[in-house]
Amino acid sequence: MKYLRKFETNTAYQYWVGGAAQALDSFNPNIEPFAALCLDTGQVYFHEYVNMTPNGYDYVDLGLPSGTLWATMNLGASTATDSGYYYSWGQSWSYSGYKSFTLGDMYNNENLFDKHGRLNPGYDAATQTWNGGWHIPTVDQCSELIDSNNTSIEFTTTNGVNCAVVTSLGNGNSVVFPLSGYYDGEEYGTTLQGSGTGGLYWTLDLYTGSAANIEPNSMANVLAFSSSSANGSLCNRYCGISIRPVLGG
Repeated sequence: MKYLRKFETNTAYQYWVGGAAQALDSFNPNIEPFAALCLDTGQVYFHEYVNMTPNGYDYVDLGLPSGTLWATMNLGASTATDSGYYYSWGQSWSYSGYKSFTLGDMYNNENLFDKHGRLNPGYDAATQTWNGGWHIPTVDQCSELIDSNNTSIEFTTTNGVNCAVVTSLGNGNSVVFPLSGYYDGEEYGTTLQGSGTGGLYWTLDLYTGSAANIEPNSMANVLAFSSSSANGSLCNRYCGISIRPVLGG
């Protein structure tokens, strides 16, 4: 049997909970496990209860190919449009505001990332703060999120906050990313930059390219939103930017 991620439109199903047939319009997929027979294809599916709040934190299933589940809010936030805390890459503790790592902390810690340039779990703020399988997304997970084959992106104002709303083309579910700005500790110190016009989100992955103007191991890959676009980019590791945890993938 296969896992039923969502019901297809214009398709007939019959399904059972605890051995009893149920009417489709009375079914709550977040509460009850069920077996389902697709009457059009004869395919049998099984859907089991999925905890929507692992360790107390909500996620959105966008039906992405990797199965990645995205948290509904930033690390340190209390609502979907709250900026939350700002972190340097590899900073695993929480505090309000921003305080940059020293260059020695950032560039000389050999335990920070593995041989492939991926942040180790001990320095993953999402893992260390939320536990329960949560982690900072990889660069591939971020690329999948903004792939136009998977999602559409709308830039809007929600509760007075400028946001990017990413909506699944498969199941219609959405996740909100506030344009929370960033702290550039080297150039601007502890002054927040770009709030409302841009948002940067860390990935687990160090930039390992060989661009002549970039110091080795000095930058990491980020998911970048402006007021009208979304793309992958790079950011100095000492900058303070947002983290959006994920599960799986």
